[in-house]
Amino acid sequence: RIRVAFFGESVCVSVRRVVIERAGEAGLAVERFAVDFDSGVAKQQVVAEARAGWETVKVDGSPTFVLPDGTQISNPGLPEVDLDERHGFRPRSIRPAPCAGDACLDVYRRMLDQSIASAGRATH
Repeated sequence: RIRVAFFGESVCVSVRRVVIERAGEAGLAVERFAVDFDSGVAKQQVVAEARAGWETVKVDGSPTFVLPDGTQISNPGLPEVDLDERHGFRPRSIRPAPCAGDACLDVYRRMLDQSIASAGRATH
């Protein structure tokens, strides 16, 4: 819900009230969420996981799914944009998204199938 608010609705998700409202919309226990959010109980873990993604795994963007075999799938439902760094990051080319709407479920199903298959190979 936070991603939808930020990317889809252009809502400032750095505001505490907004984050807590979205947590409630997502079905979380708002009072517990507010206590945990205010205490910073998960902050170190979030920062550590973000750093690992950027520095160790070298994720391409957000969201990026890293499968058990190390395959990275970035932005599976979004168009692919090639940016020209020398000219102010203007788009050089745009490839359409591989899916739209409910058809995106197939993208995620294939990703899950690939994860299951690679996890099975790792245990044998």
